[in-house]
Amino acid sequence: MSRVIKNNILRLKNDKSYVISVLVITIATILLAVYFTSKFQIKGNIALVTNSNKFDVTSKYINVNVMKKAPQKSDLVMGKYDAIVMDKEKGNFDVVTYKGDDFKKSIEEALQGKRSISFSSGGTRKAGTNILGYLTMFVLMEGTIFMRYFSEDKINGTFKRVLISPISMKSYLLAQCIFNFFIIYIPTFIVLVVEKQILKVDIGFNYFQYAYLLAILTLISTAFGFFMSTAIENTDDSSMMSTLIITLSSILAGCFYSFTNKNNVLDKITDIMPQKNYLNLVQGIENKSAMSNYSGQLIYIFALSIILFIIGSVICNRRYSEGKY
Repeated sequence: MSRVIKNNILRLKNDKSYVISVLVITIATILLAVYFTSKFQIKGNIALVTNSNKFDVTSKYINVNVMKKAPQKSDLVMGKYDAIVMDKEKGNFDVVTYKGDDFKKSIEEALQGKRSISFSSGGTRKAGTNILGYLTMFVLMEGTIFMRYFSEDKINGTFKRVLISPISMKSYLLAQCIFNFFIIYIPTFIVLVVEKQILKVDIGFNYFQYAYLLAILTLISTAFGFFMSTAIENTDDSSMMSTLIITLSSILAGCFYSFTNKNNVLDKITDIMPQKNYLNLVQGIENKSAMSNYSGQLIYIFALSIILFIIGSVICNRRYSEGKY
């Protein structure tokens, strides 16, 4: 098993561009998360679209940006605005927000002069949750990227030659997953340490918390990457499909911005996504909640990871017995 890991490390040395790309993306992701945390989290941000110059809405909790043209709704998803308010004239407003009905109602009442705008910070994300939220999508993608060595071994016949050697399939697959886990985990954790110690960036959690929270994320990343590389033989097809699934599910799960729609079918769909369960766990811990309060999320993530590993192994065994390797 150690020989497989060492061989992958040697191959990685010849693919320095992959390592550099991962480090650059990780650094940029953390800095982007910190930027949005400091820029858009202290106050709520509302885009007020109106042709009138009579509005004077001020609040210590809310930044009101008056504009003539409505921004893209993607700005809500990315967290640039908490709500977009359209002035329909004669005291009527159309409020679009993903922060729930209560927040929407408070904005409507404030604009009608019934109450002052408030912005509850209890449910807002802090630096650590924002950083891990932004990292989630990229770490999941890395799980597929670094499984390329396993895919290459299947294509060039190395996998078949390994299986007729003293190394068992179980040991080989385990070695690939261990390599994948640490090649994602170690550089990401080092970047977090460097950004805190050298760049003095507020990363939210302490090192111990990041150690196990990042390990949980890397586990599901490795499991998904392994599953996709066995389910789809072609490396490019596997990478493309994985990227599509991860991108869409990460946006819907609220990795970049937490949004809710009460009594909506979409919420029920996102509740089964591992990213949503993971971020609920992360946000709870950053808000000083006990880990035991999120045992359901932990069990779900670990169970899903195990299921993906098992399915991937079964697919490999079946295809090997059919002589496809």
